[in-house]
Amino acid sequence: MTTQNNVKQTGVLAATILIAIFQKSILPLLILFPLLRQEKIIRSTSEKIALIEQKSVVAHRQITQLNSESIAQKAEIYCLSRQVRLQQTRQNLAVSKIQELHRKNRILQSLIEPAIAISKIESQPLTNEPNSRQKCAIFIDSANLEGAARQLNTKVDYRQLKAVLTPHNQLVDARIYLGENAKSQSQQKFFNRLRQMGYTLVTKPIVWQQGRPKANIDVDLAVDLVKLANNYESVILVSGDGDYLKAVQEVKSQGVKVIVAAWSFHASKIILNAADKYMDLAEIQDLICIPNSSVKVVA
Repeated sequence: MTTQNNVKQTGVLAATILIAIFQKSILPLLILFPLLRQEKIIRSTSEKIALIEQKSVVAHRQITQLNSESIAQKAEIYCLSRQVRLQQTRQNLAVSKIQELHRKNRILQSLIEPAIAISKIESQPLTNEPNSRQKCAIFIDSANLEGAARQLNTKVDYRQLKAVLTPHNQLVDARIYLGENAKSQSQQKFFNRLRQMGYTLVTKPIVWQQGRPKANIDVDLAVDLVKLANNYESVILVSGDGDYLKAVQEVKSQGVKVIVAAWSFHASKIILNAADKYMDLAEIQDLICIPNSSVKVVA
């Protein structure tokens, strides 16, 4: 019994010793191992955070550099834009000056050309004596005159026409021959304006021939030209129609000077050759024409 008790006590003692050894050596290791693992994880995480922070610093520096470059580029673009605007302003000023010079040039031409035209007319008096004033009459075939004007996209200023055609002569009568549409109020107003300008109007009702309005007023003009010619020393026929040849020849046979005024492109050569003098309306067009209107004149 004593021996068994001793063995039992020895086993208990050995177990106690082993437990003590385990608690002092192995157990701390078991506790320390998870801590070491956590520390490793923390260290790895810290390194990653440090790396991220480092990359963030680098990225921030790059962003700052890019911002600086962007600001510099914006400043450069602003300077270039300002230079472009300044150049455009200078160009606009130059264009404005050029346009102003052109405008002044046109004004000067508009003043000079009429003076030149008038001087041409004044340099060619209707008589051999420059200071004499002949009794003169104007006979206007309005349909022929207006027809030529329409081809030039212009309209005759009858007030100016009368003044420009007779700068040297004593104008006794200015007669204008027109076809009349009694129902046209605008034409009647036009006729009234002509009367106020001092014209004698000879009108004839319009008739339709082959789908076109006609008045055959040129016959009346030719008759009056021959019948009234003895009252004047010279007559101005404003028409280039060759149908007036016989009337012109008859007037000249009475010793009356005949001047034909017409645009050359709208005048018959036979009437120009028959006249004592030809006046090309193209030379005084700027004086006797105005922008076109809707007024229609019928022969």
